[in-house]
Amino acid sequence: MVLEFFVVFTVAILPHLLGGIFILTNKDYLKHFLPWQRMVASAVQDVSKILLLAYIAADQTNGLAAIGLSIGLDEIPMTIIIAAFAAGYLSLLFVIHHLRSKKEQARREELRKSIFEAGGFSTFKTLGERCAYLVSLWLGVIAEDLVFRGYLVLGLGARTGTLAPCIILSVLLSVAVHLYQGLSWRVMFTQAVFACLFIAAAVTAGNILAAILPHLVYDTIWVLQGWAKDAKGSTVHSESIG
Repeated sequence: MVLEFFVVFTVAILPHLLGGIFILTNKDYLKHFLPWQRMVASAVQDVSKILLLAYIAADQTNGLAAIGLSIGLDEIPMTIIIAAFAAGYLSLLFVIHHLRSKKEQARREELRKSIFEAGGFSTFKTLGERCAYLVSLWLGVIAEDLVFRGYLVLGLGARTGTLAPCIILSVLLSVAVHLYQGLSWRVMFTQAVFACLFIAAAVTAGNILAAILPHLVYDTIWVLQGWAKDAKGSTVHSESIG
């Protein structure tokens, strides 16, 4: 099990940690790559993670349960209910944002812009690039949840019989791989809350799908909303110049 964890860490987690360090130490790091190069590299990495976890599951007696995945028909209804509840809660965050004070909205918008810039999301301009990126994003979400919530929590938690240490490790690593968004307590706290929410959904349902589905919904809305705000900002800027 130790060797297995080391392989998963090296293949699925360490590259994200190193990438985050490169971005933090060099804000122009992502600008050295064309959008399609980043998408292809990301997709290859994410498919590699998924295949690695599929191989691990195939080698275990409990099969897909080793990575927290269950497709039993009797479990699907509860999984969907929990996923819908989590997705609804996350969607409310977008509504709550518009109810905050103008000052708070402006501060959060600055944070959104900094994350967008750090992640290089604004470099995807054309419809084709954005559609391709969304596919890459969805692969990334699936791979991330399978690794951090499926394998580390549901899988290792069941095999070791110690769920709490697996949850703590999962949250810490999840926060660490998102530090490219900024070394601030707000970013770390936000990522920790999201990690705990997805873990809670997965553990409650006993199925990683309960975490993957709301995660897909939230990230997709966040990116689409970000692109819309960038487009609106560009339009306003153009009109003010004109």
